[in-house]
Amino acid sequence: MSCSTENIERILDNINEPIYATDINTHEILYANKYLKDLYKGKKLIGNICYRALQGSEAPCDFCTNEVLKKEKNKSYSWEHYNPILDKSYLLTDKVIEWTDKRLVRFEFAVDISRLKETEKSLMKKIEYEKTI
Repeated sequence: MSCSTENIERILDNINEPIYATDINTHEILYANKYLKDLYKGKKLIGNICYRALQGSEAPCDFCTNEVLKKEKNKSYSWEHYNPILDKSYLLTDKVIEWTDKRLVRFEFAVDISRLKETEKSLMKKIEYEKTI
């Protein structure tokens, strides 16, 4: 059974979490799923530079995982990040994959953990308060 690029895009566009792929050397966004495009309210993402489009920065992010991924090409890398543009916290999983033209790209799948982080903060406040009693 073969799965076409169109079918894979259809699948990824129906996942309600941000997914995108960027050229690991140029930071150009090569793919963004519908959910991510909707988060950025239709802003042009494809062909744009990730740190400009997603973070509003003029230089690569200090938290960019590209160098980590280049060293560990066969492993995925999971981490947490707060995005101030979207005012959301994410659990991110990044992995280097080979694109259709054979270049290496960073594929990122993000899960919104904002409610979890808020619950965590509330629990920490409660624990700190109980220590004072």
